[in-house]
Amino acid sequence: MKNLLFKTKISSLISFLISFGVVWGYTIWITTSIRDSTNSISTYFFMMLGWFFLIFVVGAIFSVFIGEIIFGRNWKNEYILDKKIEEQKVFKDFRVYYRIVLVISIGSFIIIFNKISGDVFDFYNKVGLHLSQLNYKDDSKKIEAIKSLYLRIDESYIDITKDRIKKVIKNTTNKDVKAWGVWYFRDKGDKTDLPFIVEMLTEKNDEVVGEAALALYLTILKQYKTEEEKILNNLMNPKFEYADIITRECERVGFPQNCIQAIAYFDGAKIYKIIQERVDNKELYPVFVWLLGNSSTDVADPLLKHIYENGTIEDKCLVTIAFGKTKSLKGEKILLADFEKYKDTQCPTIKIENRAADSHIIAKPEKMGLKILDAIDRVESLEFSTRKFLYDLSQNKSVSYDLRNKASVIYEKHEFKFKSKKSR
Repeated sequence: MKNLLFKTKISSLISFLISFGVVWGYTIWITTSIRDSTNSISTYFFMMLGWFFLIFVVGAIFSVFIGEIIFGRNWKNEYILDKKIEEQKVFKDFRVYYRIVLVISIGSFIIIFNKISGDVFDFYNKVGLHLSQLNYKDDSKKIEAIKSLYLRIDESYIDITKDRIKKVIKNTTNKDVKAWGVWYFRDKGDKTDLPFIVEMLTEKNDEVVGEAALALYLTILKQYKTEEEKILNNLMNPKFEYADIITRECERVGFPQNCIQAIAYFDGAKIYKIIQERVDNKELYPVFVWLLGNSSTDVADPLLKHIYENGTIEDKCLVTIAFGKTKSLKGEKILLADFEKYKDTQCPTIKIENRAADSHIIAKPEKMGLKILDAIDRVESLEFSTRKFLYDLSQNKSVSYDLRNKASVIYEKHEFKFKSKKSR
């Protein structure tokens, strides 16, 4: 075999060119396979192992061809073709140099073929493994791959990634895979993805539609940096370009949570109507209270009162915070009436969950009594009865120190405000 491959310089050159062509073709094939169809780590491993073997072969053949040019025919005859000759001293020391040529040749071809492949090493290390998981039959593996791709900070392969995720979404009937796939575009989408996201709004599943609604709004929102730009482009009012289709499609599937969050950005009046119609949907209470906390008291008070009276202790904790944010006088009276009952109740951490588990915390753990006092503190002008309540609480040794101390601080602050206003 060696005599056939390396008999002459011409045969060595032909052997090199043939092997180079084989590796070139294999490189193109392996690149396409890794980017589009590889579906297991072991398959990738053996594909890459074969690739390295072929590169080693082409590097070895090339080093023989170059070696004959550099070191002479006698060197090739003895060390490559195993022919015995008499004048060994002339080329005996070329062994080390040949090894250097061999290493340089192989290293150079690894770099060359990696460039031909579009830097397949970098591609696979950054996104290729996860993209290959998108080809799995197991839907849970596809979802894990989408999560991992979302967390990639380096976006050098973002276009390939988005195209692959779109393909997966369109080819699956699994609603969770679809929803997770659309969720990816919340942060990674741009204006070129808008037609796809709009298409997802017409899906049958409510979760997919909700994710699409939020992804659509956030994708457009990212295009504008300043508040002035957002206002001029109607992102904060019902004239928003996609308001009609978002509202229509969300209504079709019953306004899931993400739809409500999306619509809240541009149509406050619609949100209040949605909350009024679904005020007994306790699963949505955290989102409702969070939104109502940024509303005027005339709109928010009746709804917050209903949720407070019918919700869990967690809901009551949230409503307490909302009453404080709206500086509600009606809310103040409701909270004072229940202070004794709930003053030592511990409010938990409350979150609005999303798919990434990077939940939005809307309430931190604390005694409800402290939250009630915080809410009262936000009211502009406290009535005499409320100031007296605070004073009495600050002097009541039967309640815990943290409540007494908080009441004392708030009482002194508001008493000073009242006296200052009276002296004017």
